[in-house]
Amino acid sequence: MKSLFVLLILLFSFDFSFSSPAVSFANDTASISFQQGNAAYSRGDYDEAIRIFEKIISTHGFSASVLYNLGNSYAQSNKIGKAILSYERARILAPGDPDITGNLQYIRKAHGIFEAESSLASRCISRLTLDGWSKLAAVFFTLICISLTVALLRKKNEQKRWILIALGCLILLVFSSVASIINYNSRQVFIVTMPKARILLSPFSTAASIGSIQAGRQLQVKKSHADYYFVTDETGRSGWIPQSAIEAIIIQTDSQ
Repeated sequence: MKSLFVLLILLFSFDFSFSSPAVSFANDTASISFQQGNAAYSRGDYDEAIRIFEKIISTHGFSASVLYNLGNSYAQSNKIGKAILSYERARILAPGDPDITGNLQYIRKAHGIFEAESSLASRCISRLTLDGWSKLAAVFFTLICISLTVALLRKKNEQKRWILIALGCLILLVFSSVASIINYNSRQVFIVTMPKARILLSPFSTAASIGSIQAGRQLQVKKSHADYYFVTDETGRSGWIPQSAIEAIIIQTDSQ
């Protein structure tokens, strides 16, 4: 039992990404650029701040701190779609950070972009990143293997306890796996970045429009044709929209 306790401590010492978007960079160049971006933001040169933060991302990859500051810069430049996109991406990397969530909620409310009320289960699932849930699933799978192995090595009157432990871990493994899938699917969302983008009846520039959609709104992409996506908005309205008018929230999280 002592050995199992030690193993549990080691397994749960994994980073499950509860952390806030602390500033950390792999080299001094990125750190200096980050400070330059902050300085540009402080003096009100938001376009320069955007340029610097986007260059950091293109060179060094995504990080919650850079995305958060990029979102602030876009918000100050009244580029609402880009600001919301940046905050959403930052929230993927630091789902528990109150500053990211607070700014995202504020800018949406200020521009009349309201999210549907999320369920308790959704809020719980969003507390961990996709990587966090995947690591947690790996932990429970390992514990199942250990429990079953120990059960085989024990006497019959002691096997039941270890089998029950394995069953408990199996339930948690299923929950973690489902949470991973839900977490991944929730990221398959696009944000409108072009102001008042038109939704068309067909994937051609000459097609009739069925209306426009506000920058910052969320869309689900169903299919694509040439330079257009067939999308569905939050109200269920469907149509074609230029690919240049929207950007996916989903990002690679193997960067700093």
